[in-house]
Amino acid sequence: AHVAAPVLASPAFVTVDGRIEAIDRTAYGARLVVRVADVSPAIERMPERIRVTARGRESLLSGDGVRFRARLMPPSGAAVPGGFDFEREAFFQRIGAVGTVAGALSRLENQPPLPWRARFAAAVDRARNALTERIIAVVGGSNGAIAAALITGKRGQIAEADNETWRAAGIYHLVSISGLHMMLAAGLFFWTARLALALLPQGRARLPAKKIAAVIAMLGATAYNIFSGSEVATERALVMTLVMFGAILFDRPALAMRNLALSALAVMLMRPETVLGPSFQMSFGAVAALVAYGEAERRWHERAAASAHPASAIMTHRILRLALAFVMTSLIAGLATAPFQAFHFHRLNPFGVLGNALAVPLCSFIVMPAALLGVLAWPLGLDAPVWSVMGQAIAAISSFAGAVAELPGSVAATGRFGTGALALLAIGLLLVTLMTTAPFRLAGFAALLIGPALRSGRTGRR
Repeated sequence: AHVAAPVLASPAFVTVDGRIEAIDRTAYGARLVVRVADVSPAIERMPERIRVTARGRESLLSGDGVRFRARLMPPSGAAVPGGFDFEREAFFQRIGAVGTVAGALSRLENQPPLPWRARFAAAVDRARNALTERIIAVVGGSNGAIAAALITGKRGQIAEADNETWRAAGIYHLVSISGLHMMLAAGLFFWTARLALALLPQGRARLPAKKIAAVIAMLGATAYNIFSGSEVATERALVMTLVMFGAILFDRPALAMRNLALSALAVMLMRPETVLGPSFQMSFGAVAALVAYGEAERRWHERAAASAHPASAIMTHRILRLALAFVMTSLIAGLATAPFQAFHFHRLNPFGVLGNALAVPLCSFIVMPAALLGVLAWPLGLDAPVWSVMGQAIAAISSFAGAVAELPGSVAATGRFGTGALALLAIGLLLVTLMTTAPFRLAGFAALLIGPALRSGRTGRR
């Protein structure tokens, strides 16, 4: 009820006057979100916001007043049962019609101003598009578009072949800004601030450096969320990040199941519709599994550390622990998200662990630090060398992703996945991750084994 807005009743060919709220440029033109001020001829239930596709790359900016002719229609529902429902997504974005611009767009200076929130969003969108074009100009091609997407969230100019390659390699989560990017960005702010405070004369002894760094990380993560478009997945990641860094301010463990529960409650209060979407289900499922594994691994490590060992054995144990943690992180996250991926996208990526083996370290240690440094250097005009380094890392990831995608069976297509099977798998995941007693966890593993047998359809490989 809070987001309800007029929806176009039937197709119409009209002249639209309004202001552009957002522009997503593609290889063929641009997709515009326009706040409608007037239409001719007048029609009933004219939407407040529409999304239209324009051919060509007109020199328009977010916030500009425009007039254009367009063929509009109501947002379409799912093409097949259980498929992506654009009508539902458009409803929660208050978009009441979609269509195609016929002819050129002309500027109008006398349009009513946007509401203040929309004006702020349009200003941010202008900056996002400017930075996207700058990165693509320096790096070039689809690699430049991928590099830009990691910062601005603008994915429209990525070649579809690269999209499919990254999906087949199981690393498309690196392109869609969500938990990994948010934590890497916040972590960079956190550790950089902590290092700077530690270098101050006697600063570490006099100042609560960790808490100050946590506040700086929270502010940096919020700024990253706003600049990257503040989409649902990014907002969810921001809430989780703020809760976990906020725990540091109150001297509580940052990675804890209670913090994850608080994050889930906050997201459900802000965006209740996301509970039925893949982003909410996959992200919270993966984090719940990783937190449960982290708690168990810490207990194992504490028991091992309690025994007396030579210094060389301790060092070897630490190295092996880091290597195992890296492999297990990708494996556990992949297994935890597999049921939701199969249900929503009807496909699995068996070699996701291999795909992430090179992609995640490069993203963590080169791509994201370069992204932060490049954004800081961009206003000074010193950003080109940084984008070049970032582009080379992206090229290496793309090359490795292509090799993984070419492996036989890199994409396992699943048949129709029933809601009963998904519910049983979700219950099994909850029992395994949230419960601490053996009988409940054994019941959870049993549910995880039985769930796939309940789905309908066939599984194929290519």
